[in-house]
Amino acid sequence: MRIRYLAIVVLAWSTGCSTKPAPRTPGMAAVGVDITTAELRLVLYRYQGVFAAKIHQAADKIFANESDRDVREMSIRWKINAVPTMQSAVFQLDPLAGLADAWGLTAQMENFFTTGNGKELFGDSQAIAIETSRALRVEIRALAHSIVGDAKLREVELDFSTWLDENPILDIAFGRRSTSIDAASVTAARWGSGAMQSVGQIEDLVRDLSDRLSIYVAQVPELARSHAELLMIEADRYMLAPVWEDVASLERSAASAEQRIQSIGAFIESSPDLIASERIAIVEALQRELEIALVDVDRQRLETLVSISAEREAIMNDIDSLRSDIMDDLRAVTAVTTTEVEEMVDRKALAIVAESESLVDMMFWRALILIAIGLAGLAIVLRSTRRMDKA
Repeated sequence: MRIRYLAIVVLAWSTGCSTKPAPRTPGMAAVGVDITTAELRLVLYRYQGVFAAKIHQAADKIFANESDRDVREMSIRWKINAVPTMQSAVFQLDPLAGLADAWGLTAQMENFFTTGNGKELFGDSQAIAIETSRALRVEIRALAHSIVGDAKLREVELDFSTWLDENPILDIAFGRRSTSIDAASVTAARWGSGAMQSVGQIEDLVRDLSDRLSIYVAQVPELARSHAELLMIEADRYMLAPVWEDVASLERSAASAEQRIQSIGAFIESSPDLIASERIAIVEALQRELEIALVDVDRQRLETLVSISAEREAIMNDIDSLRSDIMDDLRAVTAVTTTEVEEMVDRKALAIVAESESLVDMMFWRALILIAIGLAGLAIVLRSTRRMDKA
C-alpha cells in the first residue's frame, strides 16, 4: 500500500501539469494579457474593496449633509445595492469578463446619477454621487487599459457606449443587465474572453473561494449596519412619526386651554366690584380645572413615552435578529463551500490514483517485454557462438 501511494506522489510531482492551475484563460492568452488569472482576480477584488469604501464614504457624507428623510434613505439604499452588485460583477468565473462588467457597472452608475432617473436623487449633495461614480469609472477604465492595452480598449469603446445607452440603470435598486449577458460582442468577443473558457484547477479555485469569503466577511458588518439604519428610518416614518404628532397635539391643546383660562381670569379681574365676591370662587374652580387638565396631560405624555420605548426596544430586537440571520447565512455558505471543495479534492485524488495505477501497469508490461527481448537476443548470441566454435 505504501509503494502505491509513493508511486502516486512521484507521478504527481513528475507530471505537475495535472494539478498546476492554468496561468491564463484562453481569452487572456488571445489578448496577450501579461498577468495570470489569479493575479487578475486579485486586482479585481482589490478594486471591489476600494469601490465599496468610496461608496460607503460618499453615502455617509450625503446622509450627514442632508436633513431630508427621503434623501437620507436613498443614500443608504445606494450603498446597500451598489456594493453587492459590484461583487456579482467581479466574482465571475472569467476575470476578463469580470473586468468588463465592473467597467460597465461604474459607467451605468455615473449615467444614472448624471442624466438618468437618479439625477435629482440626493438634492444639494447630488454632486457627491456624480463625482464618486466618475472617479470609480475612470479608475476601472485605467485598470482595463493597463490589462488589455490601448488598442484593444479603443476597439470596444464605441460599441460599449451604445450598450450603455441601451441598458441604463433605472432606479436605486440597481437592477441592471450585465455585460456578461448581452455584451459579448462588445468586450468578451473582441477581448477573446468567455466564462466557459476559464475552468481553473483545484488550487486556483480554492484560492479564489478563500478570497471571496474574506471579502464577504469584511463587508457584511458594514452592510448589516446600513440595513439597520434603513430600518430605523422606516420605523421613524411609519411608527414613531404618528406618535410624536399625537404628543405635539396634546401639548398644543394644553397650551390653548391654559391661555383661555388666563384670559377668563383677566376678564374677571377687570369686572366691577359687584362680582368681586364671586370672582374668588370662579378663579379657584378654574385653578382646580387647570390642575386636573395638567395632570391628565402628564399622564397621557407618560403613556406615550412608554409606548415609544416599547417600539424602540422592538426595533432593536429586529436589528439583532437580522444580524444573527446574516451571520447564520454566512456560516452556512462557508460550510457548503468547504464541503464542495473537499468533494472536488477527493474526486481529483481518485482520478490521479486511477491514472497512476494504469501507468504503473503499463510500465510493468513494457519492462516484461524488454526483458523478453533481451533474453531472446542473448539466446541468439549464444547460439551463434556455439556454431562458430563447432566450425
